[in-house]
Amino acid sequence: SGVIVLVVIVLVVIVLVVIVLVVIVVVVIVLVVIVLVVIVLVVIVELMVVVIVLVVIVELMVVVIVLMVVIV
Repeated sequence: SGVIVLVVIVLVVIVLVVIVLVVIVVVVIVLVVIVLVVIVLVVIVELMVVVIVLVVIVELMVVVIVLMVVIV
């Protein structure tokens, strides 16, 4: 009977350790995914800002050229 109790205790401990490890791995994966998503979003926003700035610069250049042509 003592051996059976020991085996059960060992099995329970192993199961608990496995569950804890799985939970830790899942949490780490979720955190990594969240960080990656945030980084991607930030990069996309920065790219949009750069594109907008470029468009504004081009529009300003066009306006300046048109004004020069009109003035000349």
